[in-house]
This record gives sequence, structure tokens and C-alpha cells, in this order.
Amino acid sequence: MRLDNIIGNIMYKLEELNYSYEALEPVIDAKTVEIHHTKHHANYLNKMNAILEKNHVSDEYPLTELVNHLDLIDEADHNAFLFNFGGVVNHNLYFSILGTNGLSNPGAGLEEDINKTFGSYEAFKDLFAAKANGFMGSGWVMLVYKDNDLSIITLKNQDNPYSLGYTPLIALDLWEHAYYLKYQNLRTDYIAAFFSILDFDVIEKLYEEA
Repeated sequence: MRLDNIIGNIMYKLEELNYSYEALEPVIDAKTVEIHHTKHHANYLNKMNAILEKNHVSDEYPLTELVNHLDLIDEADHNAFLFNFGGVVNHNLYFSILGTNGLSNPGAGLEEDINKTFGSYEAFKDLFAAKANGFMGSGWVMLVYKDNDLSIITLKNQDNPYSLGYTPLIALDLWEHAYYLKYQNLRTDYIAAFFSILDFDVIEKLYEEA
């Protein structure tokens, strides 16, 4: 919906974390989580909102559905919008599925589907890590759901799964800002440690909704 007479609306807000910045230590240090959330994540959001405001687009749509309404945005702004939109939704998922207070392994429903698709949860982790370790440059590795099937995909830069029709369940951020303060060039260690801070209470809900 275009709002020709309304500019400066609240637009989309930065999602709050369900845990403190230090809650993911020692896997991810508090300073990294704070900078990642309040600087990088927020920067994508601010730039996305600015593009929406410039194009007089309201926030009436659920955030992830904005990719279905690119016709409301001038074509010249599409690339910048999609980049920053991806930065927002990818980070929303990444931060939401991390935590140490929920289930640390898949629940029954998701576990059955993982076993059917990958053989076992351990086999899934090995394949997911292999794709992450083999990924060159900045981007994401995700477990996604589409047409009753699970799959692991890689996305460059801030490409997003919603544009491809996927429902994402797990997202691993491979941009250096996600891990470099602690792991520096040891990205493999970050990837291996990632599985120990997954909150499967949240992931299972996403799976059930999908």
C-alpha cells in the first residue's frame, strides 16, 4: 500500500534478542553479539526502512512478505532494497534460533524428517558444516523447508530464502562480523561450535509452522 500523504511512519523495528549479549559465551562473545545486533543488524534495518519510506510504502505487510510486493518500490531501488531486506530477515532468523536454555537437539517431528532426509542428526550436522566450510566469501548456510522437503542451501551476501520460496529453519551467518573478534581466521571452529548454541524449541516451532 502506498501512503502518498504519510512519510516518517514507524516502519519495521529491530527485533529484540531473547537472551543477554553474554548468554552465548563462550561460543560467541558478548561484544560480538552486541556489535552484530546493534550495529550490523540495525544498519540493514535502517537502510531498508529508508528505502520503504522513500517509496511511500507502509508497514502493513508481514516483513517476510515484502519480497512479494516489489512492484511498490521503484525498480532503481530493487537491488538496494533486496540486499538490506535480506540483511534484516536473515539476521532475524539467526539471532532467534540461538540460545542455551531450550532443547539442544531436534524434537521428535523435526528429528524424524532430518533422519529421513539426511540419515541422522549427526549426518545433517556434518553436511551442513561441510557446506559452510566450503563456502567462499560472505553469506549464509541455511536449513530450509519447501514442498514437504528439507534441504541445505547456501546464499551469497544477503540473498534471502523467501525470494526463493523457502521457509528457513536454521541460519548460520558466515560474514566475518559474526565471528572474527573471537575466532579470527578460524572460521571452522566457529562453524563447529555453532551447533552447541542452537535453540531447538524455537526451531521446532518454525518447523511446525512450515
